[in-house]
Amino acid sequence: MFTPEQQKQYDQATAANDYNELLKFKSNNTYVSKVSAKGMKPIERTEKYSLSGNKLDMNTPLVHNEKTTITIKSLDATTMVWDLVFMDKLTGITYKRI
Repeated sequence: MFTPEQQKQYDQATAANDYNELLKFKSNNTYVSKVSAKGMKPIERTEKYSLSGNKLDMNTPLVHNEKTTITIKSLDATTMVWDLVFMDKLTGITYKRI
């Protein structure tokens, strides 16, 4: 979770396209997320995930009693595309394999 100051920096960085996230999914149903943004100390966390069909649950905390819903739209050797719904807002996200 971000502190209010980190959230402010994150919001500013994502608006300026200075946001970077690295996800590493492991076979033991855990993942590592490394988030960095300009002017912000990088944050790393490890969590459990589950996958049911194309629904990905990354154990993100509830915000205002609402759960984030992630649907994997496509996945191939180089790219994973998500539809992420949070607080009734749909966001398309693309991850590139490195």
